[in-house]
Amino acid sequence: MDARRAEPQVAALARALAGLGLPESAAEALALQARPARCDAGLTIEKRGAPAGAVWFLAQGVVSHQVQLADGTKAVVALYGPGTLFNQQQALFDQPNGVDTVAVTPVSLLGFDVPAYRALIEQEPAFLRAMLHLTVHRATRLAEAVTAFKHGSPAFRVAFVLGHFAQAFDPASGFTAQSPGADGQPLTLPAGTSVLASMANVSRSTLSEVLRELADAGFVRRGERGALSIERRGAWLALQARLRSQATLPAQARCIDVLEALREN
Repeated sequence: MDARRAEPQVAALARALAGLGLPESAAEALALQARPARCDAGLTIEKRGAPAGAVWFLAQGVVSHQVQLADGTKAVVALYGPGTLFNQQQALFDQPNGVDTVAVTPVSLLGFDVPAYRALIEQEPAFLRAMLHLTVHRATRLAEAVTAFKHGSPAFRVAFVLGHFAQAFDPASGFTAQSPGADGQPLTLPAGTSVLASMANVSRSTLSEVLRELADAGFVRRGERGALSIERRGAWLALQARLRSQATLPAQARCIDVLEALREN
């Protein structure tokens, strides 16, 4: 990556680290140590079972945490958008990666070495508290995602994936530091329908049926060449928040149930 192209990303990383409790001087020093990397869509950044290669900052693009099931299929359990720091818990506790981290879109990354990260954790108690908080936050989100993917309703899984994309670009969700758009501003998904179908573990035809009903109700918009946009993002974020707080999930959510839930927000 060209050094001049990396400069704004290094500055963004320094701001993110400072926002997590590091003094500005320490944040800038660590950001300057970070090595830039680029990955094409579909490439594995960190492999399940391997030690953390680095602590990563996602400057551009979307990455996913995935697991491979016994039958060979892959299930996405979390998505992360620009401004995200990840792999921090594995680096801190010297644990092997529990999931594969895969580029959903072409991504630009900045990675800094595990020893440098650990040294700052020991030196800065406020930064340690922030990292522990983020670790608990992510663990909770992963548990929610696993629950959703075990659910039997295709319409529910499609809705969960769309809501998860909305979260991946909303700073209030804890996934990213990117500034949110206005509620009425659509979010164009950085993934085609084949990726969405795989994430939701549904057939292309089932996905098309659910998307058609969502589009007729104004909650998604289908464009040229398979482009898909999430409309009324506030409703999707509110739906995800409600799903997280419910003690139980609906046994068999139909598309009409999803629409009614979205309209309530």
